[in-house]
Order: sequence, then C-alpha cells, then structure tokens
Amino acid sequence: MKRKNLIILGIIFGFYSCKNEPESDSNNTLIKSLISPKIKKEKPCKCNFETYLEYLNSVPIYEKADTPIVSNFKFEDDPEYDFGGGFLFKNSKDGFLQIGKDPFYPAMENLWVHHTNIKIGTTNYDGSKIPIYQDPKVESIIVEYIVGENYFDAWACNGQWALVEYNGILGWLSPEYQCNNPVTNCN
Repeated sequence: MKRKNLIILGIIFGFYSCKNEPESDSNNTLIKSLISPKIKKEKPCKCNFETYLEYLNSVPIYEKADTPIVSNFKFEDDPEYDFGGGFLFKNSKDGFLQIGKDPFYPAMENLWVHHTNIKIGTTNYDGSKIPIYQDPKVESIIVEYIVGENYFDAWACNGQWALVEYNGILGWLSPEYQCNNPVTNCN
C-alpha cells in the first residue's frame, strides 16, 4: 500500500522538474503513464551530465528532439574494437538528451540522442541499496531503492542527476551513485 501511495504521489507532484503538464490521453491511466512513461511536452532540463552510448551498429542522431534521424554515429570503424563511448550531455527533453561540447567530436554538439541509447550504471558493487528520488535533490521523497549493481537507460538529466526507471518506477539517481563507464566499474 505504501508503494502504491508513493507512485500516486509521484504522478500528482511529477517526477520531471523540467516539464509542463502531460497531454491528456483518455486511454492512459495515471498508473500506466508512470509505469510505461511517455514523456511529452517537457521543457528542456539544463544538464552537466556525462554517460555512455550503447549500440549494436550505430546510434541514430537527431537534429532536434523527436524529429527525423539526421545521421547515424559510432565511435570506431572497427566493430571488433568499438566498445562505445561517452558524451557530455547539456539538455534533456521529451526522452532525448542533447550532446554538449566534445573536443573529439565537435560536429556532434547540439545534436540529440534518444534515451534508449544512453546508459548509466550504479556504483553499489557491494549490493547495498541506493535511493532514487522523486525530484533531483536529496531532500526529495525517496520513491524506491535500487538493490545491487544495475544499468539503466538515462531518460532525462537535470544538472548531474539522471532519471532512471527501476521496477516500473521512475526516479532520480544522484551523481554520487552513477557510473558512466561502459567497460569498467567506477571504483
């Protein structure tokens, strides 16, 4: 019962500190919209957030959030060598994150990547519990605890905080518990 109340509170007060009210959809219940999030009409969140891209062949790149693909990107030409790589993201909007300044890939700045290609890990290698919060601040309500080391899509970012989904619940993961390296842990 306590968990259900937290979910409802999260819906009422909103998990996205940078969004407008979601569009009305008569086929969508409040709970369904949280568990299967469909981010709509979100105001951009300013970020200073580094994490990595995950892909099989390449990552679709967008000129603006939720527009047609303008190109595909991969870090290396040799598929045996390419382990992916990371970017600094400077904004998030509608389930997309905007690439910030990168000295190795300057042409990528201001382009957008969908959250399904943006990954982040946790640093609880000892199996400890990590809180995820309703808002991107530690004074916020804890909506769930992540148990053990996990990897997530980064749905959005706000400052250095990452919005992740765990057990069907969206919540903000604080920077101190994030690992942005795809090939090693962050100890």
